[in-house]
Amino acid sequence: MSPQCVIDSPLSSEGFGLKSSKETAPISSVLPHEDLSLGPLRDPNCMPRYPCAVVSQYINLLQKNHGYCLYLASHICQHAGDWFVHIAALLVVERLAPGSASALSTLVLTKTLPLLLLSPIGGALADTFDRRRLMIILDIVSAVVVLGYLVALALNNIAILYITSTLRSSVLSIYEPVTRSIVPLIVTDATELKKAVTLNGVAWSVMIMIGGVVAGYASSHIGIEACFVIDSITYLLSAYVISLLEGKYSVGGKCRGVDGLSTKSLCGGHFLSSLLLFVRPLGSFVGMTRDLISYLWVCGFGLLTMMKSSGSLTWGAADILNVSFAKVEGDEAATGQRLGLIYTSIGIGCLVGPIVTNLFTDPNRPSTLQSACICALALMSLGWIGLSSACEIHSSLDTFPMVCVFTMVRTLGSSTIWMNSTMILQQLSKKDILGRVLALEFACAMGFESLSACLAGRFKDAGYGDTQVAQAAAAIGGTLFLAWSIYHLFGGGAAHQYFNRRHDKASGTNTEVLHDAFIA
Repeated sequence: MSPQCVIDSPLSSEGFGLKSSKETAPISSVLPHEDLSLGPLRDPNCMPRYPCAVVSQYINLLQKNHGYCLYLASHICQHAGDWFVHIAALLVVERLAPGSASALSTLVLTKTLPLLLLSPIGGALADTFDRRRLMIILDIVSAVVVLGYLVALALNNIAILYITSTLRSSVLSIYEPVTRSIVPLIVTDATELKKAVTLNGVAWSVMIMIGGVVAGYASSHIGIEACFVIDSITYLLSAYVISLLEGKYSVGGKCRGVDGLSTKSLCGGHFLSSLLLFVRPLGSFVGMTRDLISYLWVCGFGLLTMMKSSGSLTWGAADILNVSFAKVEGDEAATGQRLGLIYTSIGIGCLVGPIVTNLFTDPNRPSTLQSACICALALMSLGWIGLSSACEIHSSLDTFPMVCVFTMVRTLGSSTIWMNSTMILQQLSKKDILGRVLALEFACAMGFESLSACLAGRFKDAGYGDTQVAQAAAAIGGTLFLAWSIYHLFGGGAAHQYFNRRHDKASGTNTEVLHDAFIA
């Protein structure tokens, strides 16, 4: 089955769907009248609830959609080296600034602040240009930038390390909304999209599991330098694989706002034309952002762009505490191995979370996805409570296995909220504004993660222990759980009845029409 390469938007060229170009149908005509009391069990298109049948559904998606297979392979390659760099960078900071939580939090800030500031630009580019070509270019740039870590190691200069981390994250901040917003163009069916998003999360989780162990071993036996070289190679592999994907993956035949310049100039043609393709959309960034805010104000689910931020505010302290949990005084090799095991535990939790959640959610009833996100906040709080308990008894015995177990519990929640919050926005948002919606969601999440990591580092350097920091994270998660539960119970966001009527394929009812009806 060939992917739909270009979306022919039904929206008026004068706006972003705030008013339909055609007369809006009455709400009664676009919402099917049927008993929803049996939920997903009545829907023949809903994913089976038995494990073997669920696996066969994922295999079926890969067999039918060759384009998504290539995307998934590129996704795996792109993330394969991420955890090598993540663990290696933490070890380098610990080597150059031993025992400094502020130095660790600074490293986290160099990774998250560019994501906060530049992700909206990535969203604007994703809504303007061919997303596949953008992915290729950004992968190649990342492969070059990551080599700066080797310079920092050779000179033992932590400032160069911070600069390289900032540059790498700057490229990633543009790449992230592009790669996430291309998925609905490759996988257009709502049920299939849910499986595709889940597979992306599974692949990411497997990369953490494998990368955690292998990176811990590589850093202690081969050398930290090897971790950075591996990351550079995986970026090049990702660029090659996604280049095999055929078709044009943009939301229009021409790039809007570029006066007729074709996206073909992005990878070829005159240098000046290619340069204008990037510069001119930045000039209209303010206008595009204004349209985004207007859209989120009336769409009925705008607050859900902050759901992932709620999770990141809870998990933001993890990187700071993970180094403390793994530290073996005077033994960098053992510290690296234990840190690798912690990230393997993270991978296991992130792998299991979305798979289990899929057994209880229905892609045609977004309220179930929102419920899963809210329950995930409770799981994260439970994990932090367990980690704080491990810190309290740390002096009497080795609690490292306990740390790994409750890390898995915490990441069961974090992976669930990460995947399902994005899935809600992918299903409910207009396609031609989806890049900006996802970019805003991602930027907000990174901003709150930066805040959480910075506060954790400051508190630790001020004399507060790991126990107090973990307890604070648990309290934040519990408070957010209560707040979102109230929001859900009162029909907010995806819990609204208009978004929970299954698509009537026979009459052509879809999310786009429901949008127009809701806004009207």
